[in-house]
Amino acid sequence: MTQNYRQALMLRAECNYTFEQIAEVLEVTEDNARQLLSRARKKLKEIYLTYNI
Repeated sequence: MTQNYRQALMLRAECNYTFEQIAEVLEVTEDNARQLLSRARKKLKEIYLTYNI
């Protein structure tokens, strides 16, 4: 999982940041922040299913 994916997930899940705040921290657009989170969740699900965590 990329660093941006991990950061986006942590900011949303642990810090309850909005998409706007995540975008600001990661220096991306709000739409890109939404896409990062979507891809990060998908990747996390793949990891979970692969390793049966």
